[in-house]
Amino acid sequence: MVGEGKSETGMAGAEGTSSPQPPRNHARAWVLARAEKPAEAVKKLWHGDASHMIVRAEVIKGAGPKNIIVPVDAANGDQLKEAVRIIKRDTGDDDPTVAEVTLHYPSRPGEGRDLSPEEGQILGRNGWG
Repeated sequence: MVGEGKSETGMAGAEGTSSPQPPRNHARAWVLARAEKPAEAVKKLWHGDASHMIVRAEVIKGAGPKNIIVPVDAANGDQLKEAVRIIKRDTGDDDPTVAEVTLHYPSRPGEGRDLSPEEGQILGRNGWG
């Protein structure tokens, strides 16, 4: 049953779900790293198994010396450390910046919105990323 102005996806119009939530039973982080050849490094980084998932790796600019950003979902803190070890290995960066998620909004990350890179329009949940 849908209530309180929320759609079947749990989104409340343009506002998303009702309140920020801590990640559930797992560790999430955004890892910033530097690689001499970032385009080659990101191709090596996509990785996942039952304990951790490197969601994607992207070459970036504007983050000081760091030129790669990697969102990571892990079963726990130890598995997050293992994902960071893989990122260090594949980028050659011995000191990546690990920004661990302590709270996220909307309360279910899959309800976040994405933009279509071709058309610049909102696609809704899990649009392309």
